[in-house]
Amino acid sequence: MKAYLLYKTENYPWHKSYTIEEMELYDDLEMEIIIASMSDGRKDFESSCKDVLLHPCYDSETILYRQDILKDVLAHPQEFLHFYSAICQTLKTRQNHLLMTSRENPRLDLSDAIDILSQMYLPIKNLTAYVEKLKPFCHSAGMQSLCQRMTESFSDSFMEGMNRYLKSIKPNDTITSITVPKNIKTSQINSLTLNQTSHKKGFLSLLSGKKGQSFSFDFDPQEEETMIAVKRLRNDMLRNASRLFCQVRDEMKEFFLQLKREMEFYLGCLSLYEKTEGMPRSFPVILEKDGHLSGQELYSISLQLLMTQAAGNGSLPIPISKKEGIVSCDTFIHDKQKLVMITGANQGGKTTFLRSIGQAALMMNAGMFVAARSFEAAPCHIYTQFIREEEEKFNSG
Repeated sequence: MKAYLLYKTENYPWHKSYTIEEMELYDDLEMEIIIASMSDGRKDFESSCKDVLLHPCYDSETILYRQDILKDVLAHPQEFLHFYSAICQTLKTRQNHLLMTSRENPRLDLSDAIDILSQMYLPIKNLTAYVEKLKPFCHSAGMQSLCQRMTESFSDSFMEGMNRYLKSIKPNDTITSITVPKNIKTSQINSLTLNQTSHKKGFLSLLSGKKGQSFSFDFDPQEEETMIAVKRLRNDMLRNASRLFCQVRDEMKEFFLQLKREMEFYLGCLSLYEKTEGMPRSFPVILEKDGHLSGQELYSISLQLLMTQAAGNGSLPIPISKKEGIVSCDTFIHDKQKLVMITGANQGGKTTFLRSIGQAALMMNAGMFVAARSFEAAPCHIYTQFIREEEEKFNSG
């Protein structure tokens, strides 16, 4: 199972660090303010949104794919917030399990993996039931495909089989057992039967209800080497079963964690959209030809967020409405223009104007809406260099 909400055919590759250039872009375009509004203090949201924004996509088809998913989320916010909450429930298992299987105690690993899967069973069943309710609100290809895959992967028959098997399996006596004839003392045992469940075909085969093979042989109870060999064989079978169940556990948790993080980006966009209510916003038109850029009523979203916050806190000298609080600009750059130079008085808005273009381009590349009445451009690389502090003695620059 894959999430496929940020790319059509692959999971988003989350990054562990950022380059110097990416952090300079983060500072120059005041992305900290934007991401703070998207995350609302939630560290997991902050990490997901920052990662996607600072690693932009340059493929127009993928950008449009993300736009369509975001349109679903913006149109039905409560339904997708509930969907996210249901995803989180699948990951709320007790964190007392081992992260890796242990050669010293495979039975403990097996028991622990079964315990985690048992904890996940009901949340997964509830999530799958909610996916059926979510389907009517999904119009994008990405969301429709996700719902279909989840419905097929976690079908009723699968969930029933999973529940039945998890309840029936017992690491102490299901994987291996010793058959002891009646009225025979333990010291006189000379016949051993090993019952081994087949785990070669993956988790679905475990739910089929087929019994494993049994192997019987005789041995002399006085032969210590034989007993050691039997114990080693028993541990090997436990280890194989443990490896399989741990793999199933880890794959399920990996899927839901990936789905959670990709949904956090879209819900972060929802939060930002709600905070800019009343201001011009639009989904950009993605052009194939590079060099052309145009925007109507384009403004710096970070400045707007700061002014709205300041007005709410009473730190501005006079109250402002959202429409009066910021100046927007119309922009048109022809594809034949190789260089555009902007001049004007200090504190006249040059940096803010440039920042608004950079923010719009970066948000467009991520598949988001932009802060403008309309905006169109081709996916592009963005470079900034806001190094020089303004000199008050200069009249213009």
